[in-house]
Amino acid sequence: MSALPQANPAVVYRPLPDGGVLFSPADESYFGLNTTGACIWENLAPVKSSVDEVCAEIGSRFPDAEPTKVRSDVEQMISAFVENGLAISS
Repeated sequence: MSALPQANPAVVYRPLPDGGVLFSPADESYFGLNTTGACIWENLAPVKSSVDEVCAEIGSRFPDAEPTKVRSDVEQMISAFVENGLAISS
């Protein structure tokens, strides 16, 4: 994965106590995020500039998580954001 994408400005995000929800007006779809997914969303560019920085943030919030699993999960979630038009690659 190259540059960290940024949130699509048309997508609406609302944090919740146990995660968050995204609404894509383009296709009128809602996407529920667990705590980890919300953390990844909140740390897309320009907040963080690399996948490594996002992984470090997740690792600091979830210190018992295996680093290779964190990276895999972060990369999969970011790919899903892009594939669903929720985030825009630079």
